[in-house]
Amino acid sequence: MYRPLRSLSLGLCAGAAFSVSTAGVTHASSEEPQVMVIMDSSGSMKKRIGPRSKMEVAKLAVADFVKDVDAQTPIGLMVYGARRAKDCTDIEVAIPPNAGQGDKIASYVDGLRPRGETPIAQSLREAAEYMGHRTRTATVVLVTDGEEACNADPCAAATELEESGVDFTAHVVGFGLNEEQSLAVRCLADNTGGQFIAADDAASLSAALVKTVAAPDPAPVVKASTGAIR
Repeated sequence: MYRPLRSLSLGLCAGAAFSVSTAGVTHASSEEPQVMVIMDSSGSMKKRIGPRSKMEVAKLAVADFVKDVDAQTPIGLMVYGARRAKDCTDIEVAIPPNAGQGDKIASYVDGLRPRGETPIAQSLREAAEYMGHRTRTATVVLVTDGEEACNADPCAAATELEESGVDFTAHVVGFGLNEEQSLAVRCLADNTGGQFIAADDAASLSAALVKTVAAPDPAPVVKASTGAIR
């Protein structure tokens, strides 16, 4: 089922309740919509775009993005490929979704070093399960420079999560992808009513991430740079 793009701004959490743990930390209630940024830290992120590596550019763009997300939006960070090479199970919820975590996420991302594989399908499933997508709105923002590398079908995974969730959406920011790679991950957005956005450099990557937050209308593909997908 195709749905309009949902903004990740204050309207996402309007009227939602919060609960407080015994440690005094504010956590999202079970009814709140949640957002998970999935960050690609695979080995290919070592490649350069201009004077910087893809990873360096992505770190800056993600840091700017999470700091601009409304402070009341529960947002978290999942990372794949950051710890071990040639390991498709190297997926971690680094920061659970909570409100006001822009600085924390930016700091964590800054310390990432690209090492491993690209398990997109399994990352989607784990993020959706972690956010409780069967009982509440859950949104994923995937930042990747490559296609699935772990013998799985991310298109099928996206369809499965769309059908099993009450309101699951995946936005995909494809960074420096060629046409074949773009087609391989665009389906995640198409199958869940999200956006696929192609980014080719630092400026377009930053603009692409902002579009997942603020774009008012659904669009299957948005090119964040003026050039064609390479």
